[in-house]
Amino acid sequence: MNLNILCDINWESKIDHAVKVVDTTVMDVRDYGDGLKKLVVILNCRDPELNYRQRIRFSKTEGTCYIDVMLKLSDFVRSTHITRRKKIYDELLDQVSKTIRARKLPNFRIEDFLVDLRTDLDIQLNGAESCRFDSSRLEVAAGY
Repeated sequence: MNLNILCDINWESKIDHAVKVVDTTVMDVRDYGDGLKKLVVILNCRDPELNYRQRIRFSKTEGTCYIDVMLKLSDFVRSTHITRRKKIYDELLDQVSKTIRARKLPNFRIEDFLVDLRTDLDIQLNGAESCRFDSSRLEVAAGY
């Protein structure tokens, strides 16, 4: 299973700093069936005035699902890195699991995938090593 986590964010959200600890290559060696070969998650945290909407696209020929995980900018601007990582973890799991469960994906073990995703992200975003880059980053964007 190939998993990519990308960002489409306003810089002041500092989401790029929060997800620096995530290593999605741990999923590369796992096989959940050929119903879904690749999952691309885009963390979308933009100014609400831009009216961004969630995009979900599934390509059966490629076996790829693209999901925007919508995050509220105001929740991230003044948050700490620890709080940001917790919010990303919660929203990513919630929105991805709802989207994947709503799809008909034959030959894909959804529950096994979601358990592994939950475990891996919890360790990486909320575990003891999740703070390893925090000391070299500003907690809140300048001017906020």
